[in-house]
Amino acid sequence: MTQQAAALFLVTSFHSVPAQGATDVYFLSEFVAPVVMGVALWRSQSVPRWLAVLFVVGLGIAERLPSWGPIALLLMLPFMAAMVLLAARIWQAASHTQERVRVPPELRPLA
Repeated sequence: MTQQAAALFLVTSFHSVPAQGATDVYFLSEFVAPVVMGVALWRSQSVPRWLAVLFVVGLGIAERLPSWGPIALLLMLPFMAAMVLLAARIWQAASHTQERVRVPPELRPLA
């Protein structure tokens, strides 16, 4: 493929209506998805409500920052703390679930 043909293909495909629609949906979902997850965490009552709020607010701040400099690192700390606390909760829940589930010997994987 020649450079001119490749350039024409890129310009044509990236400026098409489906490509623009996919780009719009992607950028919209980047901001809507954390809010939906925060609402799900809030309603599930599996984590403290402050942690659900910290997740949404921390991610909202982290998404709007440039990814360089010590100031950006400091402003991303709330989101990092929320992710560590959520990971710890998931880890604890998984270990408790594993203790409660008893698998019959015939269904256990062969070692």
